[in-house]
Amino acid sequence: MKIDKLIPLETNPFRSKGDLQIQKIAKSIKAFSKMMSIRKIIIDEKNNIIGGNKRYFALKHLGYKDIPGEWIERITNLTEAEKREFIVKDNSHFGSEWDFDILNDWEIPLVDFGIIPDFENEDIDINDFYFDKEDSQKEEEENNEIICPECGAKFEI
Repeated sequence: MKIDKLIPLETNPFRSKGDLQIQKIAKSIKAFSKMMSIRKIIIDEKNNIIGGNKRYFALKHLGYKDIPGEWIERITNLTEAEKREFIVKDNSHFGSEWDFDILNDWEIPLVDFGIIPDFENEDIDINDFYFDKEDSQKEEEENNEIICPECGAKFEI
């Protein structure tokens, strides 16, 4: 298939980390092109890419004009909502950042898809997300003593 026949996702809620990420993917494809037969570019009935946008850009970066048919899979039985769900779930394990404005417009149930944790229904310590365990321990140790404002003496609680 001609690469120019594929249409990358215009409003991708999955932010790229820039050209360096595309270059890394291109290097990976160059070193192990069989991967493309395993992790295919997924397109819909109109050639819109719903899975593999970064691989598409990496192939363009490598100068591909034609893509082997075995590197592409056409999915024709998904509703628009199912396509959006696929896009979110297909990308949820990568290290880029989500564009939450687009996801909000798409009305994606982020908790259901595992994109954000369900803080109301899970026993989650917020410190696990923001603090290094050592920092957390230091903070606990520091909070076990008080200093007298008059004399400066330290007292353990």
